[in-house]
Formats: sequence, structure tokens, C-alpha cells
Amino acid sequence: MPVVDQTEKDVVDMAASSCCSDDDSSFCSMDASCSDDSSFSFDSVSDEDMSIASIANDDADDDADGLAKIELPQIIEALSSNRLDFTVLDLCVPIEKEEEVSDLLQAIRSNTTVTTCSIGSGFFDSLSERWRRELADSICSHSGLKSLSMDHSFPEFLYYFNCCRCWKRDQYYRQHQRYWEFQNQSIQEIRIRDMPADIAELPLGRIVMMTLCNFVSLERLEITWADEFTRDMAVLMRVA
Repeated sequence: MPVVDQTEKDVVDMAASSCCSDDDSSFCSMDASCSDDSSFSFDSVSDEDMSIASIANDDADDDADGLAKIELPQIIEALSSNRLDFTVLDLCVPIEKEEEVSDLLQAIRSNTTVTTCSIGSGFFDSLSERWRRELADSICSHSGLKSLSMDHSFPEFLYYFNCCRCWKRDQYYRQHQRYWEFQNQSIQEIRIRDMPADIAELPLGRIVMMTLCNFVSLERLEITWADEFTRDMAVLMRVA
């Protein structure tokens, strides 16, 4: 059973205190302008070719921002039925109906075949605060997921994962009078593109990096920043 580091517990509790707040002002602003990218990665294994299959929405028309309304029924069916050829889950366009979000998250929780997941801000930003927490918990609880790719929404995603982690820790404490830390045992690779530059200057940045230690099987972390690399970013990478 993982040992709780008191310093880490104090830091992540800073985020947990506002997890259930309905006031959007409690969240940090994570807007950043894009210029030349700078990327850093930590490798302990070499890249391997993967034979993957995914369901594409060929009939969807992209709008001016390159986004389309996602067609979910066939994706939900493939997830729920654990289709062996469905190993890639691509969630990058907005979703509108609450019942579709609920069905999708339930399907993700019951799935065992997906190994690669990509989540974009178009999809993530279309979710309510409740569904963002549920999404983070569903993805980070998936026992078969090996690779996770996200854009600038990753810090907020990890914030919600930390909220769920703290909630599970507190629930366990109430039942057993001792702490237990929920950890992800499966994800081996995380790729982040367009990481907001100002995240390095915010307390949330350190919380994000410290929360990464709960991905105990992580072998590769790749971060592409949305601005020029700075000293604050270097400090944050050392935390990681």
C-alpha cells in the first residue's frame, strides 16, 4: 500500500479544497498564446510501432475551428462490447447531449481493449465540471490504457484527477482510519502538446507535476510548450 508523503499531501490538498466548487472563478486561468514550440521528453524505453484501429466519423463536417460534433453511438457500442479491433479512443471534438456523456463514460469504465487515448480541448471544454471530474476518473482508472495524449487542457484534466484521488483517499480514511493513495498502474506514456507557458508560474503547475508521480508505470513524458522555454519551465520540469 503506497506510503503518503505529508509534504505532497499538503500540496495536493490545496487543489482538493476547491474540487467541488461550482464557482468557476476558483480555477486558474490557463490561456496562452502560441509561438515557436519547445519540447522536452523523458525516455526510458524506445518508441515502438503500434498496429492500432479506431472508429472515424467520416461524415462529420469540420467547422471553422476544425471541430465537428462527435458521433458517439458506434464508439460507445465498440467500447461497451470490447471490440478487439478498437484500441484507439479519440475524443477531440465537442459533445452536446448530457446523456451521451453519461453513456460514453460508462462505456469507458467497462472497456478493456483501448490502449491509446487522445483528448482535445474541443471535447474537454464542452463538458461541465461534473463530467470533467468523471472523465478524469474514468480515464485514469482504465486498467488497459497505455498511452494518453492531450493538449493545453491537460493541467485542468490532471487537476480533476487529483480531486478524485483526494476524494478516494478521504473515503478510504473514513472507512479504515488510515490513508491510501489511488495510483494509476497502467499508463506508460503521456504526451502533452501546447502546454500553457504560464502554468510554470502558477501553483497549479507544481501540483500538476507532483501529481504525475501517481502514474507509477509512466516511462515516457513528452511536453511541447506553447511558448519559448523559460527558467520557470526548467524548474517545473525538474519537479517532474
